[in-house]
Amino acid sequence: PAQRAAAPPPAAVSAATATAMCERGAHVADVEKPTVRGVAKGHSSGWMVVLTPLGYFAMFPLTRVTATTLTAAEAEACARKDLRPAREWLQARLDEEIEVEVGNTVYRNRYRPRADGSSECQIVADAATRRVRCALCDWELPRHHVEDLERDLAARPTTAWHYSSLWQTLQAHCGMGDAGLSQEARRHRVRLLAAANTPTAPAPPPTAEPAPERRRKQQTIGPSDTTAAPPPPDTSQDELLARQLAEQEGAVIEEGHLEKNEFGRFMCPAGCDKTFKFAGAAIKHGTKCVQDLRKRRRRGGASAPRPAPKRPRAAPANL
Repeated sequence: PAQRAAAPPPAAVSAATATAMCERGAHVADVEKPTVRGVAKGHSSGWMVVLTPLGYFAMFPLTRVTATTLTAAEAEACARKDLRPAREWLQARLDEEIEVEVGNTVYRNRYRPRADGSSECQIVADAATRRVRCALCDWELPRHHVEDLERDLAARPTTAWHYSSLWQTLQAHCGMGDAGLSQEARRHRVRLLAAANTPTAPAPPPTAEPAPERRRKQQTIGPSDTTAAPPPPDTSQDELLARQLAEQEGAVIEEGHLEKNEFGRFMCPAGCDKTFKFAGAAIKHGTKCVQDLRKRRRRGGASAPRPAPKRPRAAPANL
């Protein structure tokens, strides 16, 4: 994760300079994202269009354009006339574009390195199967979004990415952009914060197994307690951070946490006396119960008991 740092805005490249860069095919890069680099192809309305070595067009403002030098392999890849299909460079594009801000910390798509040299990702794209899924949530993007993106890239390759349904859906799931946070985005941010702050334990060095020791059997006097002690409560750092963020952004009620009474009906997660036949109805009612409880706490009446539910009227006797 990277911290937001206030920096003076760089000077913008003039339109004449940008035109000269595009005419000679200058090698440029993005100041904020150095991995976004390539050959300048055009500019319009204060934005530079760059063809990257991965085979797609990227756009960034003229205020972030800086000169760079591509390697021979990168320059040869940019000189190809045909563009690569989206499924081949989709993972690299997601690693560059996804930035989830939680508090004052920004988490990129590859938010934490592993011991074997790889990185843990939020969104994973498989080029062979065209599957795009979230590694933190049980969520997968419908495959037609990738097909729609490839069809739009053939018509307008420079602007198809930012206006595609694929990118808009991923932004909504991760909680990016100017739109409000949905329940799905809150759940993703809670799991991201918990996974990013989980300490990674180093692998213990291999040690030789000690020889087993022979112990004398001890005779116990009195009844023996064979029941195992309950495990201690989990108070690890990731659980505490996840609970804290969930309290700030709204509690998440999942179906696996629901309880049933002796009649097989789902009980209210907030603790009221109502029961439900379906889990979805219990979750919807439990969310409303939690909101009502918070309102009563703000008004100072949290200690007051909840009113008892009304009893159904007795059916009239058949005359």
